[in-house]
Amino acid sequence: MNLKNIVSIKNLLIVTIIGFITGFDFTDSWGCVFYPNLFFLTPLSILTLISIITLFISNKTSNSRLIKILLIGEFIFYVSRFILFKGGYAVGFTASPDPIILIYDAIALALRIFLLKELFSLKLHYLVVMITVFGLLYLKSTAFPVPPYYFYKEHRSLNKGRKIQTELIGSYTGNVQFKKDTININFKTEVYISIDSIKIEAQNFDHAGTYHFLLESEEMGLIRKDQYGFYFFIDNNDDEHLNFSFEDHKMDLHNFKLKKISNGR
Repeated sequence: MNLKNIVSIKNLLIVTIIGFITGFDFTDSWGCVFYPNLFFLTPLSILTLISIITLFISNKTSNSRLIKILLIGEFIFYVSRFILFKGGYAVGFTASPDPIILIYDAIALALRIFLLKELFSLKLHYLVVMITVFGLLYLKSTAFPVPPYYFYKEHRSLNKGRKIQTELIGSYTGNVQFKKDTININFKTEVYISIDSIKIEAQNFDHAGTYHFLLESEEMGLIRKDQYGFYFFIDNNDDEHLNFSFEDHKMDLHNFKLKKISNGR
């Protein structure tokens, strides 16, 4: 099959649309965190939409100068978002690249470079193009496996979490619902909780005591008691109420529904 029949703006557009529909083009998955990108509009999927629109215009126009400008711009834009925003290169327990993402990115990069080669009649051997493609993949997988965008997002989440943590300071009363699936226990008990900037003091229930806590975002954080640490999730938080839940080290679920009785400042 002639490579010129494969390398076209139309085919690159089709590949990018497939990447948009499947989420392969804009995934920000890392570690054991796999986001359901399929058909979801996110800030990163909007970047893919910009590429799609640029390629669509390039495919429809007959102005050769405009085509060259658009394709050079899109290539720089694509490589930048590939390095800075793309996930999928440190996933699973081994923190290794996702093979499907690797294959998609290799195709997307190769099509773009071959397209520029044909458009500008560059005297590049196919081997040079492939070395460039694998060089970019190697750079991404070794220098930027976790997208730099993630660290910015993490920093913003922590700042929001610290703000909410300050707003939670006060005394609360209400009930905790305890559920133990293994023996099907499900009951409620009254509870009194006092929160300061770094700890939760809980009274009148089976896990009473002092918990140190840190909110990692607006919705979730980590609480620690003795040698155990649990993630907890805030379901509702306003000036008068606080609802949150956590699973302890025995996988027993605790749901708290509380009313603020004082600010405690």
